[in-house]
Amino acid sequence: MLEERATALILKSPQILNLIDQKILSIFSPKMQEILLPLKKNPGLDIGKKISPQSVEFLNYLFLKAEVEEGEVDLEKEIKICVQELRSLETKNKLDTLSQAIKKAEEAKDLKKVNSLSEEFNKLAQELKGLQI
Repeated sequence: MLEERATALILKSPQILNLIDQKILSIFSPKMQEILLPLKKNPGLDIGKKISPQSVEFLNYLFLKAEVEEGEVDLEKEIKICVQELRSLETKNKLDTLSQAIKKAEEAKDLKKVNSLSEEFNKLAQELKGLQI
């Protein structure tokens, strides 16, 4: 839903796409990247000609979603909130994966790997804490 919201905001006002760098774009699903990458490379592009037919249907849905956006919205502020939440979710997923890897390393009694993974986990936990401020 966050991806859809962010993409709808971008479709509503393509100039805010400059707030999305390549690192942030990599957080988006492949489906959203198929829509956003051509726009990022060429903002004036007729996107419907550069994506798959299935994505055209989804793009139409996103355009409709952008049209029904109610009231005045600070698009820049909204896109920043969406991106921050997407980054937070990505970091939480990485923490979950690391947590499972730490558990497996503990079961295997691989202390070196546990320490390495724990350091990475702590680093990401600090990053997450910074995202939530």
